[in-house]
Amino acid sequence: MLNVDNRITFVVTKKEMEQLEFKGTSGEWEVSTQKGGYDIDITNRDGFICWLGLSEFNNETTLNNAKLIAAAPELLEALQMFLDYCYGTELQNSERFLNAEKAINKALK
Repeated sequence: MLNVDNRITFVVTKKEMEQLEFKGTSGEWEVSTQKGGYDIDITNRDGFICWLGLSEFNNETTLNNAKLIAAAPELLEALQMFLDYCYGTELQNSERFLNAEKAINKALK
């Protein structure tokens, strides 16, 4: 357990982190908009993943949210690669490592 900026953070081992896996839709995700721009979908080659309808946000904000969601699988993979690179080095005790680990746990646990 580490204390970073007065936050308690639990550090998992490399083996524990490797056992976490993404159980969502595989494949590359992309943003698609319906005619008229009222619906924004996250899809992959196999079909529909999720839908973002217009809300109190404007269309641009909703579209930006959709882009972030569509990038999630690649972002998760990049964070996992970063952690794998850091294990066994002094980077394993860095705040960057702990933040990456926290984000992975948020996505997979």
